[in-house]
Amino acid sequence: MNILLSLEQAINRQRWLRPLIDSAMLVLYIGLMHFSLIGGHVHKGLAGAVGALFVVHVLLNWRFVYNLRQGEWNRFRLYILTVDVLLIVAMVITFVSAKGAGSHAFFNPVMPLSLKIHQAAAWWALLIMGWHLGIHGKMFARFLPESEGARNRAKIVLYLAAIGGLFMAGELQLGQRLWGLFDFRAAKPETAIMFYGGCLLLVIFNAVMSYLVLQILQRRRDDAGTKPAKPRNRAERRRLDRAAEKRAKREAQAAEKEQS
Repeated sequence: MNILLSLEQAINRQRWLRPLIDSAMLVLYIGLMHFSLIGGHVHKGLAGAVGALFVVHVLLNWRFVYNLRQGEWNRFRLYILTVDVLLIVAMVITFVSAKGAGSHAFFNPVMPLSLKIHQAAAWWALLIMGWHLGIHGKMFARFLPESEGARNRAKIVLYLAAIGGLFMAGELQLGQRLWGLFDFRAAKPETAIMFYGGCLLLVIFNAVMSYLVLQILQRRRDDAGTKPAKPRNRAERRRLDRAAEKRAKREAQAAEKEQS
């Protein structure tokens, strides 16, 4: 625990280091997605680097795991936990299935099941990674210019990139890749700019959508904290009415004492 606390304090002293770790993990992960372009050795090296950064990222967010049993559960907190769990599951499946999707699978005329699972899990992890980055949107927003005009221009660029992500989903045949049905061994290889640019735009689209969903849940949570509780039945309504009468009586007595 002391080691994790010391690591977290050291990282937090450098505000740019945590976003740098997340960005580096994303860039390396996108880089290893095109096996035919980079080759097996580079693919394995980038996968090892991504795995190490992923472990560091989990260790830096140990407080979230430590505090799961504390506090009140709501849709806002449940959403964050769901995205995190799905990302961990997708990453674990991707790394575990990599052993079965070895180089021998590329000489098999029929794409093996292990390679299909590896491909599907890798693409699901990429999309969920975008949703996870959207959760940390405020952390990245700190590096935007402080002027309102510059921030609005940055938002416009992000929204346009998100729209581009929808277009690239069709160009990259995302549906087939997500279900492991895309045989990239027989398909015509995409250019590096189109493939990597498309992956980045897909991540931006999911990050923007995640950030908007998070803002809606945050607003609902804040509104729920300011609005009075609604009774679920007659007994609870009577209890709330009696509590309100007692509170009003105490306030009236306090006001009389002040006047006297």
